[in-house]
Amino acid sequence: MKPAVKKQTLHVISATHWDREWTLPFMSYRRHLVHYTDQLLEIMRQNPAFKHYHMDAQVICMEDYLRLRPEKTRQLTQLIKAGRILVGPWYTLPDIPIIHSEAIARNLLLGIEVSDSLGGAMLEGYTPCSNGQIAQLPQIYNGFGIRSAILYKGIADEPLPKEFCWRSPNGSELLTIHLTARYARANFYCLLYQEVIANVIHDTPDHNWSYAPQENKLPFRIAGQTHHDPYVYEALHNVEGWHPKYLKPYLQKLRAQTSVNAATSHLIGFHGMDHTPPYPSTPKLIAAARKLFPDLDVVDDSIPGVIAAIRRELGNRELPVHTGEMRDANRGGGALCRALYWPTLSAHLDIKTENRKTEHLLIDTAEPIATWAWLCGAEYPTAFLTDAWKLLLANHAHDSIDGCSLNKVVGDIMGRFSDCQAICEGVIQDATKHLMHSGKSVSRQPNPWLVIFNPLPYRRGGFCDLEVDIPGETPAESLRLVTEDGHEIIPHIEHHSKWSAYIQALVTRPMPSQRYRVQFEVPAIPGLAWTRLKVITTAAPAAEAGLATAPNVLENKFIKATFREDGRVDLLHKPTGKNYTGLHFFEDVGDSGDPWKFSPTGKPNTPTGPAKIQLIENTPWRAVIQVELQWDTKVTSQFSLTRTGLYLEVSSTIENKCRDHRLRVCFPTGIITDKTYAGGQFSVDERATHLPDMSGWTEKIDGYPNFGFAGLTDGKAGLAILNLGLPEYFITGSQRNVLTLTLLRATQLRRWPTGVGDALSVGAQMLGSQTVRYAIYPHAGSWADGEVLQEYRQFACPLILSEMIGEPPAAPRAGLLELSSTTLEIACIKKAQRENSLVVRVWNPFATPQTGQLKLGVGFKKAFFTDLNETRQTAIKSAGKRGVKFTVQPHQIVTLLFSGIIGN
Repeated sequence: MKPAVKKQTLHVISATHWDREWTLPFMSYRRHLVHYTDQLLEIMRQNPAFKHYHMDAQVICMEDYLRLRPEKTRQLTQLIKAGRILVGPWYTLPDIPIIHSEAIARNLLLGIEVSDSLGGAMLEGYTPCSNGQIAQLPQIYNGFGIRSAILYKGIADEPLPKEFCWRSPNGSELLTIHLTARYARANFYCLLYQEVIANVIHDTPDHNWSYAPQENKLPFRIAGQTHHDPYVYEALHNVEGWHPKYLKPYLQKLRAQTSVNAATSHLIGFHGMDHTPPYPSTPKLIAAARKLFPDLDVVDDSIPGVIAAIRRELGNRELPVHTGEMRDANRGGGALCRALYWPTLSAHLDIKTENRKTEHLLIDTAEPIATWAWLCGAEYPTAFLTDAWKLLLANHAHDSIDGCSLNKVVGDIMGRFSDCQAICEGVIQDATKHLMHSGKSVSRQPNPWLVIFNPLPYRRGGFCDLEVDIPGETPAESLRLVTEDGHEIIPHIEHHSKWSAYIQALVTRPMPSQRYRVQFEVPAIPGLAWTRLKVITTAAPAAEAGLATAPNVLENKFIKATFREDGRVDLLHKPTGKNYTGLHFFEDVGDSGDPWKFSPTGKPNTPTGPAKIQLIENTPWRAVIQVELQWDTKVTSQFSLTRTGLYLEVSSTIENKCRDHRLRVCFPTGIITDKTYAGGQFSVDERATHLPDMSGWTEKIDGYPNFGFAGLTDGKAGLAILNLGLPEYFITGSQRNVLTLTLLRATQLRRWPTGVGDALSVGAQMLGSQTVRYAIYPHAGSWADGEVLQEYRQFACPLILSEMIGEPPAAPRAGLLELSSTTLEIACIKKAQRENSLVVRVWNPFATPQTGQLKLGVGFKKAFFTDLNETRQTAIKSAGKRGVKFTVQPHQIVTLLFSGIIGN
C-alpha cells in the first residue's frame, strides 16, 4: 500500500507592499493609497468572505490615509480591531543594517503604539525588504512580544530549511519562515492571480507579459506632468477576468514551489506586490482553488493565523538553528535565493551621512538633554520629540534610506532631515535655557561665560571650537578662561568681527560686541552635567608652539602623522610603537550598475601624482593639514589633530564631475587576521576577512555594513576607521589587510530612457560637491581594549557649547546620570512612553556578563526592568539612595525604568 499523503494547507495572505515614496514622490503615491484603501473598505463592507488584508507590517500608511479621510477612522478602526486589516508592528518598514539601533527599537515602539490606537498591532515579525538581517533582531523582536519572523533576503536556501530557529547572540529566538520560492512575497499573486484573473502567463517560454491591443484596457496618460511617471499609462477598462484553464496547473506549480524544504504542511501564498490594490475576486479564486486537490486546502488567512498553524504542527519539534546576522548574497542565482542588494549601502551617500547626523542629534543629544531638563522641573517636550521621531522614521523606509529613489524623493528626504534637526535644535535650546535659569538678578555690566554641556552619561571633556561674543566696542588683545576651581586656560583666539548680536526679549535689541573664534580643551565633565568658564579679557600671551612640527607633520603625545608627497599618510601610534604606512589613498573604478547592483567596469584608478599639501591651521590646541588631489575627481582632505586627540580626524570634500563610478579610500593596515570587526545594531559584528570563491556568484560581495566604525586587529594592535554615515566598508588586498571605506558611488537609476532619466534621477550620480567625515584611530589590543565604541561616541556626539552674558548657575558636583561601567553601553535616556517615569536602555557588547551601577542625580521610589515596549517586568533593588546596581548578561539589551522621580 502507498503511504497516505499528508494534507497540506495553502494560507493565502492578501497584502500590498507599500513604498511610501520611490519612483514617485510621496504625494503621488498617496493618491493611489487613498483610492486603494477606499476600495478595500468597500470590498470588506460588501463581502465578508474577503477576510484579511495586510498593510505591509507598517502603520504609517494608515496615518497618511486618515489625514485625508478622517471620516473613515471609525470604519477602519473596527476592521483593524476585528483582525481583518492588519497593521504594524513597524511604524515604517526600514532597511535595518543602515540605521541606528535605537531607531529600530523606536520604530517598533511607535509602530505598536499607533497601531494600538487604531485597533491593535500585528505582533508578528515581517521585514520583506531589509537588505540583510542584523544579529540582534530576534532579541529586539522578543522585547516587543514578537516571536516570529518572515523574511527572504539575506539567507540562501542551502544551509537551512524553510522553517528554522533564528537566535540572537544573547539567546533570544524566533520561529523564522524563509520565503525561498520564486516570487517569494508575491507568489500567489504572480503564479495564480495573474494567470487566472488577468490572463498574464508567468514563468513559461510563451508568457504574454507585454500588453496586447486586443485586451482593450484603454491605456491613458497625461503628457508633461512633473511628479508622475511619464512612461506609465493607467487603464480605464480595469475589470477582473476569469480564465479557469490556468487554475489547476498554476496552483500545482505554486504548491510545488512552496513545498520545497517545508518542515510542515502549512504553505504560504502571498497575494500582492509593490503598490498593488486589493482584488475583489480573491474570495472567488480561493474558493475555486480549494476544490481542485483533495489533499490541499486553500484558505484566506493572516500572518498571525499561519504562524499559529505552523507552531501547532511543530509542537516541541526542534528546528535547525541559525545564530547571528544573515548576509548571504545570491550565490547561485537560482529561484531559491533572493538578491541581497548590498550596494544600497553606498547609494546616495548624502542621505546616509545626513541620517547619521540627525540620528545622533535626536537620540544622543536632544532626548537626553530634554530628559535632564524634565528631571529638573521642565515640561517634557513629548509633542516635539514625537514629531521629530516620525520625520526620522519616515526616512528609514527601505527605498528612502537606501537611496534608490528619484530626485524629488531625495529632496523630500533631505527636507525631513532638516525639519527633524530644526526640532532637535529647538528642544536643546529650550532644555538648556531651563537648566540655566537661576532667577538671579543680572548686574549692569555682566561678564560673558561659556557653559559646556555634556549630554552623554559618560564623563568626558575635550576639544572645543566656538565663536564668543564680548560686549563692547573695543577689541581685546586676548582672552583667558577660568574654570570652576580657579584654573586658567589660555585659549587660542582669532578676532572674527565687530558685530551686533541681538538680545531677544520683550523687545529685541542689538548688543554691540566683538566676536572671536576661540579654541581650547575643556576638563572632563560628568555625565549629564555642565561646567562653566568665566571669560576675561587680557593682554596677549606669549606665543605657544602649534601641533604641526613641520609643514607635513602633525604630532601630539599619542600620534605622529607624516604626509608623503603623493598625499598618503604614515602614522605612528606612540603607545604601541606601531607604524602604519601609506594610509589614505583613493581607488576609483567605473560602475555600470544601479543603486541595487555594483557592476565594476575597467580597472581601478589610483592617483599617483604629487599632491598639494598645505598647513592651514597650527595652534597649540589643533593643527590641520590639507591635502588636495586632482585627477578625474578632485578630492580635498583636511586632516586635523587636537592636543589630546587619540585619532586623526578627516574631512574630505569630493568635487564629482564624473558619472557611473565608485570612490573608496583605502588603508593598508599591515595587520594579518582572519576577522574584521565593525559597529552594528546593539552589537559589534565580526566577519571573515577572506571570502570563498565568488566566481560563480551572480552578486559578488564587495561591501559590508558598519555602524560608525570598522577595523582590523591582531590582538596586539589595531586600526579602526570611525565614520559618520559611511556604512559600506570592505577588506581587500592580496593579504586581506587593506581596510576600505566607500566615500561616493555615482549611479543611474535605470528605469527611464536616456534624457528622461536625467530629469528624474540624475541626483543618484552625486554630481557636485560632497563632504564626508571620518577618522583614523590606531589603538592597542582588541576593539574592546582600544575602547573603539567609546571613541566613536566622542567623535560622533560633540559637547554642547554655549555662551551666557552673566553668571550661570554653578556646575553640579556630579552628573545627573552616570554609569560606572566602561564595558556597558547606554542606548537611550528618555521619559517613558506611557507614564511619568525615566527610561534608560543599556546593552552589553561582550560575550561575558557585565555589571554596572547607575547613579541618578535625583531620587526615585522604585526601579524596574522592562521589555523594549516599556512593560514592567521585575523590580530592581536600589543601591544607595539614588542608584541601582545590575548585571547585564552576554549581548543582552536591558531597559530600566525609574518611577516616582523626586526632583533634585
